[in-house]
Amino acid sequence: MKTQLFLLCLLLNLSSCISIKPKNNFEIYITSQSQELTTQHLETIKNRLDPSSVDVIIDTESNHQARITLKTNTTEDYIRTLLETPGSLAFYETASIKQIMPTIIDPYTAELNPERDRSIKHFNEVFMASPPNITPFIGISNIKDTALVNRTLHAEKVQSLLEKENLNVKFVWGIPDTSDNITLYALVLNPSGKPAMHGNFVENARQTFSQIGKPTINIAMNPKAARDWEDLTRRAATDRFAIAIVIDNQVHAAPMAIEAITGGLTEISGNYTVESAQSLTQVISTNVIPQLEITKFITNNN
Repeated sequence: MKTQLFLLCLLLNLSSCISIKPKNNFEIYITSQSQELTTQHLETIKNRLDPSSVDVIIDTESNHQARITLKTNTTEDYIRTLLETPGSLAFYETASIKQIMPTIIDPYTAELNPERDRSIKHFNEVFMASPPNITPFIGISNIKDTALVNRTLHAEKVQSLLEKENLNVKFVWGIPDTSDNITLYALVLNPSGKPAMHGNFVENARQTFSQIGKPTINIAMNPKAARDWEDLTRRAATDRFAIAIVIDNQVHAAPMAIEAITGGLTEISGNYTVESAQSLTQVISTNVIPQLEITKFITNNN
C-alpha cells in the first residue's frame, strides 16, 4: 500500500512538473507604425505577457521596433491577441433604429434608384433586417458586404442628414457570428465627440462564466468610473437605450440596464471561447498600447 501511494505521489509530481514547464519558446518582432514605443508601452506589453509567460525579455531595436522572447504554455494565437489588441475600452450610449431610420433610409428610398447602386440597395436591406425597438443594433450584414454599407454610411449625403437632425453618432460593427453575419450599431457621441466613458478606468478584470456556462469577463472600475457607470446605467434604464461596450472600435456587447448599477462592476459577454476571453481579460487589465504589427513570429522549441 505504501509503495502504491509513493508511486502515485511520484506520478503526480512528475505530471505537475511537466504541466508547469513551458512548452513554447517564442521570439517575436514587433513594429509600431503610428507612434514611438515608449518605456511605458514596453512595460504595458510586459505586464500583458507576464501572467501567461515566463522569462519575458523585450529588447528595443529602434524607436518603433522591438524584439520579444518568452516561454509559455499558451498558443501563438493567444500571444498574438495580447500584442495585436491595443485594448482601448469605452462605453457608449446607443441610438435606436427608430431614431436612425427616418433620417437615412427614407431619403435614399425616395431619391435614389436602389437597382442603380448595389451599396444603396444593400444599405436598405441591412437596415430593414433589424426590427424596430427590439434589438440594440440597427442592422445586420454579412461580413463580406460591410464595405458596401460603410461606403453609404460615410457618404456626404448621410452625414449632412445626420448633422441636420442633430444626430451626433458614429456607426460601428459588432463581432461576426459563426455564419459571418455581423451587427451594426449607432453609437452616440457627446458634444466633444467622445463616448460616455473611456480611458483607463478598469481596476481589475477576471475571466468568469455566465449562468449558462458561457465565457465572460468581469471588470471592476475605479471609484470615479463607478460613479460615472452608475449615472450612465441610470440614464439607460430611464431612457431605454442600450450601452455599447466597445473595445478598439468593435462592439463586444450592448446590454440594456433595468436600473442603476452601483459598485462599478459589469460583465462583458460575447461570442468568446475560454482562450479568447482569457486573452482579452489580460488586455483590458493593462493600459492601452499602440497598434502593433508582428513582422516575425519564430517558435524555438526543443
